[in-house]
Amino acid sequence: MMGVATARYLGEGVYSHLMEKTGTASSTFALWSSMHDSGQLKSSLDKDAHEIILDLEDFAHPSPEMCTITSAFIEETLRISGQSGGVRKVGCVLSGDACCRWKAS
Repeated sequence: MMGVATARYLGEGVYSHLMEKTGTASSTFALWSSMHDSGQLKSSLDKDAHEIILDLEDFAHPSPEMCTITSAFIEETLRISGQSGGVRKVGCVLSGDACCRWKAS
């Protein structure tokens, strides 16, 4: 899958230093902004649910294909950096939500 391949390529190359196990999702944001000129990927932590919440806001080119690629990219980036057991998409601008949202456990 393209999102997985992209995350692995970036994580093994120039950006490998961003993939260290930091306990935050900061590597995901740095890698996202290195490839896209629109949209902001933001995170918050739901301590009660033990989940990272990732919101993609103001992305200029939403499409079903980009949703699939971005979901895979987020999951693989978090997996490589040791931060995720799984990612699920819980919101999408294509469905009328204010932003695209993923939750990672």
